[in-house]
Amino acid sequence: MTCVMCKGDMEDKLTTFMVDLGNCIVIVKGVPSHVCSQCG
Repeated sequence: MTCVMCKGDMEDKLTTFMVDLGNCIVIVKGVPSHVCSQCG
């Protein structure tokens, strides 16, 4: 799989997802994702 931005290789990593719902912020740690090895 290649990155749509820079054509670098994608790696499977665990990331942190954050969303602002107006009156609260939700943080979810350990979300599986594909992360580019060049541009992140």
